[in-house]
Amino acid sequence: MRVLAAIAPLLLVHAAHADTPSPLPACPKPAAVKGLLGLGPDDVIASYVCVPGTIGRAAWAVEVYVTHPRTSEIERITRVLDASTGATIATETVGDIADHEVELAPGVALFAADLDADGRDELLRETPADGAGGVVSRDLLVFAVDGDALVSRGRLALAYDNRVAASDPGAQVVCSSSWSLRRRGKGKEIAVRGTVTRQPRGQRDTCPVAGKHAYVVRAGALVRVR
Repeated sequence: MRVLAAIAPLLLVHAAHADTPSPLPACPKPAAVKGLLGLGPDDVIASYVCVPGTIGRAAWAVEVYVTHPRTSEIERITRVLDASTGATIATETVGDIADHEVELAPGVALFAADLDADGRDELLRETPADGAGGVVSRDLLVFAVDGDALVSRGRLALAYDNRVAASDPGAQVVCSSSWSLRRRGKGKEIAVRGTVTRQPRGQRDTCPVAGKHAYVVRAGALVRVR
């Protein structure tokens, strides 16, 4: 894989979106991230996003897209760190990242919220996708810290538009949504307002449910509660 000449030198830092009790330690500065993640001096961080949260203790969830010049490989590293010591609590690394995914990295956002009211935040990752032929979509992925791993709790489709790719109007899917985190008892819920303009049968997984709905984590899975 080639090194992205236009992207590798560029450091993109996104604002954190905290939805947890304050005060929490502010996210580390970009200059400190390399050391915390154990990256080499030649490794180049193309994009960095972080959100503070709590998993029984103050923590940071950080995500970077990093280019390794010696191998020309691009990795996505998502890691939960102890905010007091910088030690790794849980991590997920995805290698051989495609160039177009790095180009979409500025659209990634992280959020932290306790969706099952257990006193430990889940990690929410809002991510765009630009598929083949001009399909554009956006998803919200929910993860929980389980031991030293990040484990998926579910996915919400937020938006989808394949009008460029699908010349047949009968195959076109067009939908969008807005969402927010709201208090629910001792925890939080994901409140979604979905708008579905076109959705053929069999395309339910690509769009949000039309109307106003709310989601929480129960028994280890993201579920709709209204």
